[in-house]
Amino acid sequence: MLPGNFLETRTGRIAYVAGLTLVLTGLGFWAAVKIGVPTSTLADAAMTDAPFAKSAELTALENQKFAELAQNKTNNDMVRNFASQMLADHPQEANTLHHAAWKENISLPTGLATRDQAAYERLFALNGSEFDKTYMRYTVRSLTDDLQVFRHEAANGNDDVVRRFASQTIPVIENHLNQARLVLKKVTPAPATNRKVMSGTTASSRTPRKK
Repeated sequence: MLPGNFLETRTGRIAYVAGLTLVLTGLGFWAAVKIGVPTSTLADAAMTDAPFAKSAELTALENQKFAELAQNKTNNDMVRNFASQMLADHPQEANTLHHAAWKENISLPTGLATRDQAAYERLFALNGSEFDKTYMRYTVRSLTDDLQVFRHEAANGNDDVVRRFASQTIPVIENHLNQARLVLKKVTPAPATNRKVMSGTTASSRTPRKK
């Protein structure tokens, strides 16, 4: 049995979506062979895409909430501009997902997962450059996970509407991830290096970056 909060973690959502899709797809094929029903019909009935849609909504809520916080707390123009872009792209993504879920009769969550809320509260307590670095590191990890999940759905989903949403959203996630990585590099200073040249020799001292 899975721990109670397993599905509220990103790793749990990824593993659940991938595992459930594989299991239900296999069961659908076996049942079709046994009773002569087309596999596409059984796949639709099994609703293997519902877990993905719910995970995508949790991700969208998380991205929106964290970007709003970044806009309010950061003093860094690059971080603020990145958060603004995340928020500007959110309505179209959300509307597309909500339409797909409504069409396929999938009920979506309405609030942050417990773990995401805890991460939000930890981030809320930070300020200045520490906030910027933590927010951007979290966002890069988050978008990397999102990309994996959306690519899996686009390649393996059974529901045309939900699979189309995943395919259309992948370029947006890729763009956000590329931007996030660039901003993260800017707000995370490289290890300090002091060089002193004397009599043709070079002495270097390096201070490790604080985590």
